[in-house]
Amino acid sequence: MFLKILFSFRRQHWMFGGFGLILCLLGACNTTQGPLKITDISVNPDPVIGKTATLHVDIMSSYDEPSTTLLIGLPPGVKLMKGDLTWEGSLTANQPQSHEIAICVLYEGDWPVSMTASSLGVEGERPGNFAIEILHIITTTDSVRVVLGKDYRIVQPPGGMEAFPTPLPETPPTDICQ
Repeated sequence: MFLKILFSFRRQHWMFGGFGLILCLLGACNTTQGPLKITDISVNPDPVIGKTATLHVDIMSSYDEPSTTLLIGLPPGVKLMKGDLTWEGSLTANQPQSHEIAICVLYEGDWPVSMTASSLGVEGERPGNFAIEILHIITTTDSVRVVLGKDYRIVQPPGGMEAFPTPLPETPPTDICQ
């Protein structure tokens, strides 16, 4: 029974993503290696609080990948307005596959958006692989910064950390998005 669950199609993608995320958190993630890559991430226009923006993700592999999944993980302060957080399909070698969703930031915060691409590989030929990227959407009432995970740094002010400028709402607003 365990092997049946372990090797079911959908669960393998989640296993690759979960295992990959653990490796990334431990610092062992280098998404530039391996055939499967997340090649482009962008958000346009800037994700201002209460306004809809488009998150664009491109994935590509140097091999044909007959079974590939892209999973996008949104934090509590970011609402999905349109589209799917999961894309499943096949990739043709060296041709990017694009996926877009519409998102809206609900309130101030540092919101990490995760993207995990995984493939099952080809049985008897090559193993599956994965790629992970994190995009930080950092918002205040008067500013927005979008930072790729590899460029993200937590900087402590000289006087020490202060409380977040605005307390987070007990019940996040869900109807402010346009």
